[in-house]
Amino acid sequence: GRERPGKDYYKSEAEIAAIKAANSATEKFNEAGSKVQNVLPDVRSLSGDWRFWIAVLALVSVGISVLTAPPTISSGLQGDSYYI
Repeated sequence: GRERPGKDYYKSEAEIAAIKAANSATEKFNEAGSKVQNVLPDVRSLSGDWRFWIAVLALVSVGISVLTAPPTISSGLQGDSYYI
């Protein structure tokens, strides 16, 4: 018999199943990504909110305080002896 033209063009059942699985995974990934975008607030909407800027200033202030704090606290006395 004659061979069909394009015989190698057609995909096997395993290839079709793999493509369907990949498409399904891609759809689920895209759905999850859109759900995350819907949950997160828009940064531009926060920039006009005064509470956002107060929180940013508080975080920067605490961060600078922690970074510039001296590593050890000493009493200033020799040998760490205390007089009462």
